[in-house]
Amino acid sequence: MPNAAQPQPTKLTDEERRLGRLLSSVKRVVIVTHVGPDPDAIGSALGLATALRNAGKEVFVATHGKIRRDLRDLPGADMAVKDVPEKVDAVLALDCGDSARMGEYQGLLKAGVPVANIDHHDTNPGFGDINIVRPRAAATSVIIHDLLPKLGLPISKETAIALYAGILGDTDGFRNAGTNLEALEVATDLIRKGADPVAGADRVFNSVSPSYLKLEALATAAIETERGGKLAWTAVSQSMLRRSGEKVCYVGALSSQLQRLNAECSIVFFEVDAQRTIISVRTRGTLDAGALCASLGGGGHVGAAGADIHKPMAVACRLVLDSARRLMDAQGTPQAPGRGAPPRHLN
Repeated sequence: MPNAAQPQPTKLTDEERRLGRLLSSVKRVVIVTHVGPDPDAIGSALGLATALRNAGKEVFVATHGKIRRDLRDLPGADMAVKDVPEKVDAVLALDCGDSARMGEYQGLLKAGVPVANIDHHDTNPGFGDINIVRPRAAATSVIIHDLLPKLGLPISKETAIALYAGILGDTDGFRNAGTNLEALEVATDLIRKGADPVAGADRVFNSVSPSYLKLEALATAAIETERGGKLAWTAVSQSMLRRSGEKVCYVGALSSQLQRLNAECSIVFFEVDAQRTIISVRTRGTLDAGALCASLGGGGHVGAAGADIHKPMAVACRLVLDSARRLMDAQGTPQAPGRGAPPRHLN
């Protein structure tokens, strides 16, 4: 990083100061996103990657395969890799609620190089050598926006475009409970720096394929509700993927769609294979999606969380729905008949 813009100790926390020293001393960096990277994982990673590349660093962004189609035109996407080089100087884990979310790249924690963990999930245990975890931030992209000028890294137009996509995605277009004044102020600054809000919205929300819309229609047709519509869920099977022609299921996007029902708790189940199910949970009010998913081995935020459950989908549905019902019982949400039944198409 440029010597003329060294971090200012009076404005940095101890962890930020350590991160600044690390990035000043390394040449080759790998940035790791979480499995199934969403817009914030990709946006924060590419935003940081472009800033580091502009500072003369060699950067690799480990994305668990191809970047999802709507984000492939983001600046810095050319740095995305599936296979990480054997020798790197530092690992930066972004938007990973715990080390398990690093997936196939979790082994980098034992590579003998410093690991910086930068994240905004409530349940993050602090698994890095350096930990910058801010649960009040609406997105990890917000944290990166705050860090870059502190570390002497300018926010270019390309960096702004990537970070804006991340914030837009994690706030559901500034509509969910994570939206706060900081997120709006950061978004405004990114627009001033070159992010186009219309192009950003089209990229994140209006760039789906016909096969995805077919999958969404199948998932919508399978919606179940109870407790007067306060609990809603759907289950996406491998059969649905085949029928739609879609190759992957973005459970976070589908769970955001379920929130249009104004349910207090909405859940999407995705059948990865016969013995593995991924869930995405969205809640409103005082219901804690993060606590629900943490009890199932996952984690996240109060209003949005997820878990990777190594059980068949029908079993996972019973397990998760029973947990959700207990949580809602504790909150005083009225019960309804049919407790314990999986979605009809799984019976």
